[in-house]
Amino acid sequence: MFKGSSFSIGVAALGAIAASGLAIAPANAQLVFGSSGSFTNTGIVPNNYSGDGNPIFWGDPLTSAGQSGYRFDGIDNGTLLPIGNQFALGTFTHINNPVVGPSLDMADLSIALTGDLAGLNMLTASLDHTETPNIGGPVDDLVTITDVMPSPQLFSAGGIDYELQILGFGIFDEESGEFDIFDDLMFETAEGGNNSAQLVAIIEQREGQQPQEPVSVPEPGAVISLLAVGGLGLGLKRKKQG
Repeated sequence: MFKGSSFSIGVAALGAIAASGLAIAPANAQLVFGSSGSFTNTGIVPNNYSGDGNPIFWGDPLTSAGQSGYRFDGIDNGTLLPIGNQFALGTFTHINNPVVGPSLDMADLSIALTGDLAGLNMLTASLDHTETPNIGGPVDDLVTITDVMPSPQLFSAGGIDYELQILGFGIFDEESGEFDIFDDLMFETAEGGNNSAQLVAIIEQREGQQPQEPVSVPEPGAVISLLAVGGLGLGLKRKKQG
């Protein structure tokens, strides 16, 4: 989280700033988004299934821990999009408790986007679920991304063409500042445990376009000096941006 300044400037003030040669940051200099998810299309209906939605649960539990399940925690609306860098669409959690009866064998995770990505088609990650029988002892269950639609997804914002692509499950490494993407679009969850991973994506400018130039924003002191000369008022407020 960081702090920034928000200015309320009159039309005449904007003209004075433009005449000074200072650049005004366009509204599309940064993109923001949010996300939410829902699970559908489970194939064979699992035993004691909770029904489509988020989270979902299935199976007759063998312990007090309850059923097995999937959960997706989306991203708060207004989150900054790091163009050209990996980012999380949300966090997927597999709840792997001992259960009996027909189990989940597949599901679609549909992700709706908000903010500057609100006009995009819903993203759908098809998940293959391997529920192990635990013969001879506990055995890890597997979740694998088998398909993503549409991928890549193309869109435009502020006159710039971008493409969004899901890369797979991963965990953010704070030391390197990057995501460790799991091999084979798959991860394992130990019996009786929960396993969470981010669903990682990337947004890049389409090939053949000039990259956006860095945007310079006038310092508050420079703006106030310009407005003072023109006899114009400036409303300055502080805000927190997350």
